[in-house]
Amino acid sequence: MNTSLFFDMSAPPDKAACPVYPTELVVGLDMSVDVTPALFERMRSTLLSLLDSINIAESNCPTGTRVAVVSYSSNTKYLIRFSDYRRKKGLVEAVKNIPHERTSDRRNIGAAMRFVGRNVFKRIRQGVLIRKVAIFLSGGQSQDVTSITTAVLEYKALDINLGVIGFSDTPNVQRAFEADETGSFINVLERSDTQTAALEKIQRCIICFDPCNPARDCPSSREVSTSKEVNMDLALLVDGSRSIQADQYEGVKQVLGTVLDQLVVSGQPSKADRQARVALYQQSSSYSEARAPVKQIFTFQQFQDRKLMKRSIFNNLKQTGGYSRLGDAMEFVIMQGLLTVPKPRKNKMVLLIVGGETEYSDRARLDFISMKAKCQGVVLFTLTVGDHFNSAQVVELASFPKEQHIVHLGHVKQGEQEYSRRFIRTFLHILNRKENLCFTKIS
Repeated sequence: MNTSLFFDMSAPPDKAACPVYPTELVVGLDMSVDVTPALFERMRSTLLSLLDSINIAESNCPTGTRVAVVSYSSNTKYLIRFSDYRRKKGLVEAVKNIPHERTSDRRNIGAAMRFVGRNVFKRIRQGVLIRKVAIFLSGGQSQDVTSITTAVLEYKALDINLGVIGFSDTPNVQRAFEADETGSFINVLERSDTQTAALEKIQRCIICFDPCNPARDCPSSREVSTSKEVNMDLALLVDGSRSIQADQYEGVKQVLGTVLDQLVVSGQPSKADRQARVALYQQSSSYSEARAPVKQIFTFQQFQDRKLMKRSIFNNLKQTGGYSRLGDAMEFVIMQGLLTVPKPRKNKMVLLIVGGETEYSDRARLDFISMKAKCQGVVLFTLTVGDHFNSAQVVELASFPKEQHIVHLGHVKQGEQEYSRRFIRTFLHILNRKENLCFTKIS
């Protein structure tokens, strides 16, 4: 389960009991320009209270909790690493000795989250039951809302459980947390009893969460397995060229199936409603179509059932070889399909599977049609496969912000497929909420 909570705090809580699930816990301490010594002491006191009920791992075996602490402002740096302390007494003393840092840097909590997600969590213990938890203590507003939204996307995709404890009113952080479909942002008033209950809840629902026996007041994980109702026409455009290896191509089919699993597909695609319609195309120079090097596998109005769409993907989508003609294919998909289909939905999106660089003579067409699509309000989301694509071309192709519209699938193994599934699900949730969207990478 991936869940997020936000708390507005000014006092530490009472103790709470933790289950024995092995956990990698990273805590971010705010050291920005507006964090006073008094505020820093409140944050330290809160951190010590969180640590009080945690069983610290005394070895690399998958039991107990390992703790790392970072400080952040515009930049992020290590204060305590996972491997530094294997006794609670030593860890607590180290936290008590963390000095308050004077700085002129402003707060960027999104950048700090992404640093932790991409760097600190690379050095964790391995095990099926290992939980990844990040708690950030924040003293105020963050300078970049877009980076927070990007970080939430990445945390959901990486299955990192996230909580933010705010010590002042932070509406932009609250808006960014709406990217989390669990809707678990909590704003606590100044009363000490409310603060105590809130920090107890962050212990119970984030740090000490028991997935086998979750507390009733913790965000539910049931909605993760349900389809989302998105008012959208979605065109899937697959690279069928030789740039994608045969095993990767089969993985692409699996990814397309999981995309469909995220959506409530319209049962009446020929009529106006608020549910998704999907069309599937494949492009390659091997197609000798008169109008474009593209083949339509099924249309927006062809199927009324997601299962029939998935069956068509696995039975009718065949790799053809040849080279990529993405520009010509996109022009056909957008101009002859997406923008002309009757009873259009509110949102229009093209999800592109890109495995190679488009042919030289096709590049100007690709630049033109991608710009035209964006001007028409079409969302361009790209999944790259393998190592033969042109990175600059992919970045230019995707919608802005780039970091929310590109996912690198690598060789489309199971972990990469699961990453893309979680990322796309959260992306669709944001799209449905009319949020700004943004590029992430599996390394």
